[in-house]
Amino acid sequence: MKNQKLLESILSVISQVKEDRKKLQQINDFLLSEIYEAPNADFDEIPENFKLLVREVADNLEVGMICFINGDTHETAAIPLEVLGDEDSENYELWLDVKKKVLSWSNRIKIEPLLAHESYEIMSDFVETVVKDRAMQKQLSNALGKRKPFANFKNVIEGTNYLEKWYEFKTEWLQRYVWNKFSGNF
Repeated sequence: MKNQKLLESILSVISQVKEDRKKLQQINDFLLSEIYEAPNADFDEIPENFKLLVREVADNLEVGMICFINGDTHETAAIPLEVLGDEDSENYELWLDVKKKVLSWSNRIKIEPLLAHESYEIMSDFVETVVKDRAMQKQLSNALGKRKPFANFKNVIEGTNYLEKWYEFKTEWLQRYVWNKFSGNF
């Protein structure tokens, strides 16, 4: 059977049970446990000479900075999001020299902090691909489904044996994100 026919057959089955939450959950559980392979989290694809740059930019993104990379020299700079376009900000003067330097770069790469939905996707991917304990998966999924999902997720995961795995997963995800943005500008 050709790929397209297989896909149509699978989608037909899913379509037939789309109103049955239990069956959809069974299909999802099967796909995640038996078929789906999480993306490779290794950073071998990041050349050694760029790993420090990627880590630095990822760390700055995590704290809400807008990051810039000089495409010619690979120098980096970061400016708080709230300062960049707001000349009335009380911290504007502190960051003016950095802004002037970045504006002088003719080949600059701008990487902005993640949007809320992107951060949410990281948490959701973590629950689906890393958390193997069904009870913990359910707790975290419920936390993400409620109002204030970020705070709820944090409250559930803190104090568990998944906390360190979460930090590693998020760090690796951000580094891949930075590398993809940066390497696409060569």
